[in-house]
Amino acid sequence: MSKKASLSRKHIVPKQSNLPDHSGFFPQLWFLLVTLMTFGVYVAWDLRLFSQIVTLDASYMASVIMALVLAMSAHCGWHIFHIFQHTRSARRWLTELHHYDDGKSDYLQRYISDISMEQYNNSDDSDAIVEIHADNVRAPAELGWFFVDLTVRLGLLGTIIGFILIFATLDNISIEGGDDLKNLLIAMSGGMGTALYTTLTGLIGASLLSFQYLVLGRQTENLVGLMLRIRQRVRSQDVSIAL
Repeated sequence: MSKKASLSRKHIVPKQSNLPDHSGFFPQLWFLLVTLMTFGVYVAWDLRLFSQIVTLDASYMASVIMALVLAMSAHCGWHIFHIFQHTRSARRWLTELHHYDDGKSDYLQRYISDISMEQYNNSDDSDAIVEIHADNVRAPAELGWFFVDLTVRLGLLGTIIGFILIFATLDNISIEGGDDLKNLLIAMSGGMGTALYTTLTGLIGASLLSFQYLVLGRQTENLVGLMLRIRQRVRSQDVSIAL
């Protein structure tokens, strides 16, 4: 019995926290969305939809919206992969019982240093520190939702400009026969195309950006949850962290 007990003691290992690792899910989901967007852009380019939109859009709002969607997609992707590094670093710190030191992100080092300093000073400001760092993490997603709303507003602005162009053609054309009516419809088509294409571009662009920033927002909340776990671990245990 004593021999079996000694063998069983040899196989006892320290219990580590088992956290489900979903950190790679968000970059993969964003990459899937970008792949679908690229395929849609290729189909639209093959059907010459972009040239048609640029030709009929007299307000140039559709071109502005497309450039904005491209720039903010790059912004979202950069922050998704940036937060992915912080999430992976925080998860490894929690999983490896604070012995993880190599490859720790600079953001995690600053956060743990601030939490440890408040713990050392016996201060109750750790909640405020978590909120400050959480606001910094959430800032890119909040900026992205602002540009989602701006994309919709630009589409509506192009719609208003299109209707102004339609009303402008009504003032300059007098209808005296069938040919005049035909010319009126042709002149109105320019303003109608501006109104419809800018609305369509704004709605599609806002939808594409909202999907991406939804992924970024969920990833951000995942990192904030890990930050709360780290704060709780530092508060409950007197851990010396080499920075």
